[in-house]
Amino acid sequence: MFSGNKTYKNADLLSAVLYAVKNNADAINRSLGFNLLISAEQFVLANPVYHEEWVDLLAYIVDQGTIVALAAGNEEASFDSN
Repeated sequence: MFSGNKTYKNADLLSAVLYAVKNNADAINRSLGFNLLISAEQFVLANPVYHEEWVDLLAYIVDQGTIVALAAGNEEASFDSN
């Protein structure tokens, strides 16, 4: 989607996904290799705007009847306190 670039702006990714949905994409697979060294909850607290933009867009995508697949990452990380 980004011609092999390793970096992207969130606004560009949101626009690309929205473009796909508005042009009748049947499914969207979002797998960006995004690794976090913090828990998902900590990420949301630290990045509320990013989180809200994606939650709003995902709700719109689902309302349009498009299938969404999200990857959780390929690296194993444990955030258990035990």
